[in-house]
Amino acid sequence: MQWKLAMHLILIMAMSTPILAASLPNEQEIKGVRNVCALGETREFEAKIELELLKWRKTNLGSNIDAKVATKEVGAILEKITDKQSGVEIYKIYTTCVINAIEKYLNAPSQTSKKARLEATNNSIKELDAKIKKHEALAKILDLEERRRKLRRAKQILNDEYPDSTDYPPGKEKARIGDALTRAGIDPLTSSDVWGLPFGTLGVAFSLRRNVDAYIIELGTEIDNLRMQYQIPDSLSMTTGEARDVINQCRIEKIKYENERNVLIAESNQ
Repeated sequence: MQWKLAMHLILIMAMSTPILAASLPNEQEIKGVRNVCALGETREFEAKIELELLKWRKTNLGSNIDAKVATKEVGAILEKITDKQSGVEIYKIYTTCVINAIEKYLNAPSQTSKKARLEATNNSIKELDAKIKKHEALAKILDLEERRRKLRRAKQILNDEYPDSTDYPPGKEKARIGDALTRAGIDPLTSSDVWGLPFGTLGVAFSLRRNVDAYIIELGTEIDNLRMQYQIPDSLSMTTGEARDVINQCRIEKIKYENERNVLIAESNQ
């Protein structure tokens, strides 16, 4: 009776951790339990337990057995097998090892659940990719809007303070345009924020004077296209820095999911 009481205690401890779906060990894994739990010499009850566990596996193969039920069934198998030669303590040590080993398989995610986790992980990566692209587009939109504001300010300064005149020498006209850009927040010598071209040539400077409205319209078209493509409403309020912070955070999260995906793939291939 002592060994039966010991078995009940082992079973209670094994079932104390809540587990849901059982992942049945395969035949080689069940045979491996015997090697792992061996106590230095072959005992008759070891072969009996292995045989009964193989029968139990075959009976439940293909069924969606609950892990708690599976644990209870394994405990019942061990409870039925008797050993008159080794004694209670030896049998308790061995069966405790068997319960712990089998429980690891029962607690392990099944291939079905691994597949579901892999699918969920892939979906999370796709969602993060979409969020990254959306906020990259938003950051670009914010940059374009800032460029458009500066060009509008430069246009206002040119119209109000430096009206177009063919009487001005070309060099002085270039200086006037450069002053308007600088006051609008655009560095005419180093920035490509004007229209994507360097300000160094006289022709480009005059081109800005003649075509500033066309540049502003072009920027507006690019902004509208990005908003439509990535479904970004005008009401979305965020700075460029905040958008880039979101991008960086998403990239960090994506790395975590990619690492998890690699682990799941590796486990599935084992």
